[in-house]
Parts: sequence; structure tokens; C-alpha cells
Amino acid sequence: MTARVVYIGDKLMAAGFRLSGAQVFTPEARADSVWSSFQQASEKADLIMISQSHAGLIAARLNRYQRRTPVPPVLCLPEAGEYTTPARATIAAAKISLGLSW
Repeated sequence: MTARVVYIGDKLMAAGFRLSGAQVFTPEARADSVWSSFQQASEKADLIMISQSHAGLIAARLNRYQRRTPVPPVLCLPEAGEYTTPARATIAAAKISLGLSW
């Protein structure tokens, strides 16, 4: 059995994830659109990958939601073309996933 992976973010990154077999959502960069995509993804995914810009739009709401509803692991990814070191990206993603910053 393979893991069901969902990516939420921009169309450029989504194209690559789609080719690798992930289901993708490319909502408008508005909190309500991103949140709707996240809720759909959480119903069917084993892992949700979300771009940093999209995660920033729903971070506070996701933090409240995770406290009362189990969700699959969420991995926050840098934007296409953004330079980041692995350690900084990992720390930032963990903080966002835990609701400690956004």
C-alpha cells in the first residue's frame, strides 16, 4: 500500500508533485480557499504538504483545528525558487505545524 500524499500550493510546484503521483490542490491565495482545500485533503491524505505562503494563510485556524480534530502529518515547504537551508526550513515547518509561528 502506498501513502496518499496531497500537495497544496502554487501551480508550478503542483505540476511536479502531480507527476510524482500526489494529488494536488492549487487554491487561490485566500484563506477561505486554502482552508477548503486543506479540509478536503485531510479527509483523504496520509501526508499533506503545503507551501509556506498557503500555510501562513491558515496557520492560526489549523492550530485550533488540530487541537480537536486528528489530521495527517503536515509538512510545510518553501516556495519554488526560494533559497532556504534544510535546517531553517525544517525548524520553520515544525513551528508552523505546531502552531508556534506563522
